[in-house]
Amino acid sequence: MNGMSYLRSNGWVLSKVLPTLVEGSQFTTRRNFSHCSVTDTMCATLIAVEVFMGELKTHRTGDDADELVREIADEGRRADCEALLGLMRRVTGAEPEVWSSSMIGFGTYHYKSASGQEGDWFPVGFASRKAAITVYLGISIEDSAELLARLGKYKPGKGCIYIKRLAEVDLAVLEQIVADSYAGMMRMYGMVE
Repeated sequence: MNGMSYLRSNGWVLSKVLPTLVEGSQFTTRRNFSHCSVTDTMCATLIAVEVFMGELKTHRTGDDADELVREIADEGRRADCEALLGLMRRVTGAEPEVWSSSMIGFGTYHYKSASGQEGDWFPVGFASRKAAITVYLGISIEDSAELLARLGKYKPGKGCIYIKRLAEVDLAVLEQIVADSYAGMMRMYGMVE
């Protein structure tokens, strides 16, 4: 693919796979990295990461997150995203930042791999997508199985969950899941800005 790929990545992919992608890398979505193929992690956590010529193209844009949410055409989806803005601000204590024009992240951490690949990312966030709201949780959701059982209607990913409407989930449970994920990222990376 001429050195370009889109991966839906989780923490494992960020720490293990991305450092192996260097300028001029070519691979398909079926290529194995260690014992895990990229397709095994495609529906994973932290969003579509664009790798081109060894650079991460997903980055903070400086756009206003509140404005991005106000521009959502569907009234119900807009209200849900406004509620998520409030919930994640409260839980993280961080102001939202827009990443690559459509994702809203809370907090930032810096990662650096043994191979020298490094970058910034957000520990938790969300994006309004066509089919659902994607809630990015940064770490594996398997550790939240007990809470997820009480959450309500959602579809799981690896490190993310898909919610059609917030009315279909228990907001107190969602808040606890976000809080646990954010705390987990703080433990994993030492400090989250």
